[in-house]
Amino acid sequence: MANIALTAAMIAPVFTDPGNCEIYNVIVGETVTAGQVLCWHTTTHMLLADGNDAALDEPMAIALEGGLANEVIRVLKRGCVYGYTVAAVNVGAKITLTDTPGTMESAGAGEQCGVVWALSDGTRVVYFDFWAGQTGVG
Repeated sequence: MANIALTAAMIAPVFTDPGNCEIYNVIVGETVTAGQVLCWHTTTHMLLADGNDAALDEPMAIALEGGLANEVIRVLKRGCVYGYTVAAVNVGAKITLTDTPGTMESAGAGEQCGVVWALSDGTRVVYFDFWAGQTGVG
């Protein structure tokens, strides 16, 4: 299990058609970087998801851009995303939440965040599909 590295400047949805992804504007409650995994707080804000904190261990979105506390940013709830270093990770490998806020790893024991997906040109990306039925939100 190794943390999944990311290049914040490269984080972007592969497909922007609403049939292939879901992107929302949300308020963040702390400083976030593009590519970090977020969860809902009990307020109207999203915070960095953290597998080491029961109140923050339910991933719900990926930050598509950075932002400071109380700023509105775009987040992705469902779809494929460029910018993660997964070329050496097997296609189909599960990507899970770690105990480091906002960080994911391959095949860890934390909450599932996504799966490595291969595009038709062989590029590997991460496919996310967070759903509201996950337990422990907030």
